[in-house]
Amino acid sequence: MRGKAQYPPGCNHHNNSNDLNMESERIEYARKMRHLLSPPEIILPDGDIDQDFFLPARFRASKERYFAHEDREALAQALVRHGFGHWEAVRSDPSPIGLRLSQWTTEELEQAAKQLVGCSDLERYRGWRPADAAALAREVEQNRASGLANGTWDANKHWLVSAPETFRLREYHETERYNYRAKSSD
Repeated sequence: MRGKAQYPPGCNHHNNSNDLNMESERIEYARKMRHLLSPPEIILPDGDIDQDFFLPARFRASKERYFAHEDREALAQALVRHGFGHWEAVRSDPSPIGLRLSQWTTEELEQAAKQLVGCSDLERYRGWRPADAAALAREVEQNRASGLANGTWDANKHWLVSAPETFRLREYHETERYNYRAKSSD
C-alpha cells in the first residue's frame, strides 16, 4: 500500500487540521451565543465568561479604580483651593487639577478625601479649606493618634471611624480575636 499512511484508530498521527478548524468554529459560535443570550455583566469583551462573577462577593477581585499618587496630590491642591464638600467645583475646575479630577465621581472624590484627612466622617470638615497639603498631613496624624488611643482607627482603611462605625469595628476586632483563639486552641 503506497500513498497515505494507515494509522490505527486512536493514534495521534492523523490529520488534525479539520478537528482544529471545527474546534475554533465551535468556540466562536459559543462566544457569539454568550453575547446574545447572557447578561452583559458576566461576559468579558472577548466573549469569554467572567469567572469572578460567580464567586461570592468577598472573593471577587475588586473592580474599583484607585487614585494614583498624582490624583491624590491634585485632590489635595483642589481642597486647598475649593475646600471640603465642594466636589462639583473640584470636578469642573478649568485648571489642570480639575481636568485631572474630572474623571472621578463625587463619591470617589469623597472617598479619597476621607483618606487625605484620615477620617470616615467628612461632615466635620465641610467647608474647611486647608492652608496647604501639609495641613492635610497634620490632620491625618492627629486623627491616627486619636484613633489609636481610643480604639477607633481602622487600620484597613487608614482612617478614624465615626461613632456608628466604631461599634462595627469593635465587633469585627472581637470576632477576629475569637477566631484566633479558636484556631490556636485546636
